[in-house]
Parts: sequence; structure tokens; C-alpha cells
Amino acid sequence: MAKNKEEKTNVVRILEAAGIPCIILWEVPDESVNYIGIDNARSIYTSVKYLIDLGHKRIGFLVGPMTCARRTIDRMEGYKKVLADNGIPFDPELIRSQPPSYLLGKESMRAFLKLQDPPTIWPSGPYAPSPRRGSASRRTFRSAASTTSTSPPTSTRR
Repeated sequence: MAKNKEEKTNVVRILEAAGIPCIILWEVPDESVNYIGIDNARSIYTSVKYLIDLGHKRIGFLVGPMTCARRTIDRMEGYKKVLADNGIPFDPELIRSQPPSYLLGKESMRAFLKLQDPPTIWPSGPYAPSPRRGSASRRTFRSAASTTSTSPPTSTRR
């Protein structure tokens, strides 16, 4: 297995030179090679735009570590761009960046709910950057809703 972008590109070129067809899956090391992947910036842009169109303005975002994968950076770029395109200021308080894990997802959700002006929504389900974080966020929200005398904190703004 290639360890980094350059190694992946070199392996593909060596295989292709030997007449072996090759396709990279997931991460695109270099657009000069054949690949199948996801446009992470566009997928987050589209998801968050849908939430904005529903009237939400404070949209929380659970994302992986900003240092480990290009897809994380692309997702953040898509998130920032859709906010800017819709006149919504970027608020770093609405971002939680950590490795994908159930416990860290719960911790991030709790941090969101403790904010003075928490997000009114965050991408979840098929839009969650990680199924583990998505599951943790849903369970934490349900738990907060069932253990308070009223509903969990909500913003007066959508």
C-alpha cells in the first residue's frame, strides 16, 4: 500500500506502464490518474445549502482532523463557501474537528448543546462526515431532550 499521495501516483504510473489498468478509489492523489471518488466540497455544499433553504442559519459541522485527509479540507471549504454564498458569517464555534469516534462525537454534540447560541441543526444521517459521529450526535441530542424539563437549548434564530 502506498503511504502518501506521491507514492500512490507513482504506483499507478508503474502499473499503467506495465500495461495493468489501474483506478484509484476514494482520495484523488493526482487528477492525471484514473479515479473514482467523491466531490467532498460539493456534497457538503449541497447538504448545507438544503438546510439553509429550510431557514437554518446556525449550522453545526462535525468534521475530521484538518491535518489528516484532503477530503476533510475539501468539506470545510464547501461548508465555508455555502455560508459565504448565502450571506451567513462563518462561526468557528460551530465547528467540531476530531478523529471519527462514537465518544468524540458525543463530546462534540454536548459542546454544541452547551453553547449560549447553539446550532439549530447539523448534518447527520447520510450527511454526517462519519457514521460514528452521526450516531453519537443523534443519541446525545435525544438524551439531552429526555433529561431536561424543557427541550434542549435552541437558538431564537434558525
